[in-house]
Amino acid sequence: MSSKNRTLGRRRFLRGTLVTGAGVTVGLPVLNIMLNENGTALAAEAPLPRRFGTFHWGNGILHEAWVPSQTGFDWELSDSLSPFETLNPALKEYMTLVTGTNHKPTNPGHIPARGLALSSSHNNTYVEAELGAGYRKQEMPEPSVDVIVREAWQGATGPSGRDSIHLSITEASPYHGNSSWLPGGYSYNQPEATPQALFNALFSSGFVTPPDPGGSANDLLAVTSQLEQSMLDAVMGDIAAMKSGLGYVDRIRLDDHLQGLRALESRIQQVGSPVDPIQCELPPEPGSGALTMKAKSELMNQLLATAITCDITRVFSYEWSANQSEYVYAELGISGGHHNDVSHELTNPARQEDKRKIMRLIMGAYAHLAELLRASPEGDGNVLDNTLMLATSEHANADKHDWRDHPFLLVGKAGGTIASGQHWRHPDPAGNSAAPEVLLTAVRAVGVQVQALGQADSTEGNRQATETISALEV
Repeated sequence: MSSKNRTLGRRRFLRGTLVTGAGVTVGLPVLNIMLNENGTALAAEAPLPRRFGTFHWGNGILHEAWVPSQTGFDWELSDSLSPFETLNPALKEYMTLVTGTNHKPTNPGHIPARGLALSSSHNNTYVEAELGAGYRKQEMPEPSVDVIVREAWQGATGPSGRDSIHLSITEASPYHGNSSWLPGGYSYNQPEATPQALFNALFSSGFVTPPDPGGSANDLLAVTSQLEQSMLDAVMGDIAAMKSGLGYVDRIRLDDHLQGLRALESRIQQVGSPVDPIQCELPPEPGSGALTMKAKSELMNQLLATAITCDITRVFSYEWSANQSEYVYAELGISGGHHNDVSHELTNPARQEDKRKIMRLIMGAYAHLAELLRASPEGDGNVLDNTLMLATSEHANADKHDWRDHPFLLVGKAGGTIASGQHWRHPDPAGNSAAPEVLLTAVRAVGVQVQALGQADSTEGNRQATETISALEV
């Protein structure tokens, strides 16, 4: 292979401009031309990139539907986790379920619980105003785990990439967009809340020339819809130039990638504004243009998987729902909000069944994202081999505001550093405070060697982890 072709093959982005002046940047997957002779690393032996993300949902779990009866590597997926097996049994080897870990006792609110679940920190000052009486001060002294990784990898995707991407699915919560934060205050990374917004964030590079007066500034999707064109029309010249230096297999891979992007773009162009979760009482009628949460999450998953596969980003936060989410899952035949009517009524068998349905839907979305990454070839494996995603909620049992037996589900192999495929339960589930160690284990697994994670000077004692859980590591 000539050095010219290798230089060409290392390009990860196609660029162009539409007639309106809208700039377009399209990411590329790893092609064979970008790899070493063995296909195990990038050219010049640079390692394949690792990725890290968080997946958060509000209002906890139903323990009896979440925790399997077996531990170790020979375990059966529980009811809540069954969507992984239904979608593809091969996903089980990428799953690492951690149960039986606890946070140190705290006041029972959802707000501190979120801070503990994703950063092992929270300012527990009691306030009489400023968000209402109670323990509702929003400050988390330590950053969320995705931000720790983002800061360590800052600039890794180059000037055309993004250090992190943030997205959300349901918005029916006063704490929407509060699942990723900077240390020491109220600074949150606001998520893209619609497929249209995420599409623009990933592929638009602004305007090379000023748009027409009254135009949609930086709204790439609005421009392509108005022109009845694709963003790919802007990069046709770059596509032709790249193809001339590719082998047969890489040309097929590139064509498949571009066709998939065009199909996704066309689907989003045809979708009206997503259903407003706060107002949703009935499932949208067929053909109405509104999206169910399942359909919305699948579009968002495809966009996020593209961003990860094409090295547009290596870090993300995914907020299915915020804590205290009151989304009404009418599409599942459920009446009433998820927080008050379902999660705080779990002594009612009917509401327990509602909770089971909701958790299967949420885990189905998580499994769908995982399968998209598993199905994306990379080197001698796939993208999920080099990714680690950490899923959790702010509570274990939200009905009791419980910090014990906290739910954690890691998915991915992190480049071979995680002993995936197992259900690991803490040997002392009643007496430990090891939940922060799960966070530290995940961060170190992707190569970010922080010395400690969490809050050392909490009013409730040291919440800082300095040791990982060796049973989860290879």
